[in-house]
Amino acid sequence: IVIQAEYAAMLQPFVSDDETRFYLGGVYIEPRAKSGALVIATDGHCLGVFKDGLAVCDETAIVKLSKAMVLACKPGKDETAVRWLIVDVEGQSARIVRAPSPGEAVEVAPGHVDYLAVQGGVVVDGKYPDWRKVVPSMPGMTQPATFNAQILARFFKLPQPASKSTFVRVFAGDAMGPAIVLVERDDFLGVVMPCRGVDRAELPAWGDPAPAEKAA
Repeated sequence: IVIQAEYAAMLQPFVSDDETRFYLGGVYIEPRAKSGALVIATDGHCLGVFKDGLAVCDETAIVKLSKAMVLACKPGKDETAVRWLIVDVEGQSARIVRAPSPGEAVEVAPGHVDYLAVQGGVVVDGKYPDWRKVVPSMPGMTQPATFNAQILARFFKLPQPASKSTFVRVFAGDAMGPAIVLVERDDFLGVVMPCRGVDRAELPAWGDPAPAEKAA
């Protein structure tokens, strides 16, 4: 498996830290039907999916990276070469290299200046849940819904290189169901779960937009 390393780094806020759900403790990589791969992470509260059209992938894997590996996944300032995460599923290891293409990435040998990091024991032995079951269809009509601001903040942290500002759009078809989250990236799809038990849907008493009566 060879994917663009920055995708694994950007999804870390979506990875679960619940040890009882260890199978959610890494990014899940799966091949796309035509080419490339999908890189997924979820903690049950939100879901992030990146499409990597340049990836080389013919099998699935749950990959848990150390903090040092995550740091190495992030491109350096003004860096032009792509950083690649290469996962040896059978060997239970991963390495990060710099190279123009995935084909050239696998040729970078240890000791080379572009051989950036390596980690063993990265593949999680578990079954990743069917993440597609929580992705709703785009609703024709949206409804008010309440979301945890800390969870929504994860989406705001995603780099949006095509825009000078940060945009997050949430589409809820059901106040109690999963909502679609989109940012200014064509390679990303997100889902967020609403807060339950918070159903206030009215203005505060002082917020009535009607003009105040003039004093006599």
